[in-house]
Amino acid sequence: MALPPKLRLRDASVAIRVGLAIASFAWSAATPAQADELKVSRQGDYSYVSGGLNDEEQRQFEQLAPRYLIQLVFKRNGDKAEVSGVKVRIKNTAGDLVLETATLGPYLYVNPPSGGRFTIEAEFMQQTQAKTRDLVGRRYLHLEFDFAADGEAR
Repeated sequence: MALPPKLRLRDASVAIRVGLAIASFAWSAATPAQADELKVSRQGDYSYVSGGLNDEEQRQFEQLAPRYLIQLVFKRNGDKAEVSGVKVRIKNTAGDLVLETATLGPYLYVNPPSGGRFTIEAEFMQQTQAKTRDLVGRRYLHLEFDFAADGEAR
């Protein structure tokens, strides 16, 4: 005995919707969740982002680089792996402290409101390094701080 055409159409519609729901669930379970976006923070007129402990965050930093004029990279014996908690202080030309933070990874990108001379102090494993550089025009400041395991600045 054949089903009436109206009933067959309704059953087919329900079957298709159930099939799509199952396929959608299977697809979402098989694909990894999107990585969390890096959190942009602010202190006064300065915005900054820190991190880079995993491959996904490092890819995000590569994409963010053109947007941040001051790019700081922290290493231990030449290696960025697992470097976090670096205490960073940035002072402007007048010597005023304009940014103070602890990093969440080996990268700290900072966007100052304008150029000028900046002194950047970084402290890690009881070692302090300082660099003073000018940020002029459309250039970027890309600075690397390398801390030695034995306490000797590199």
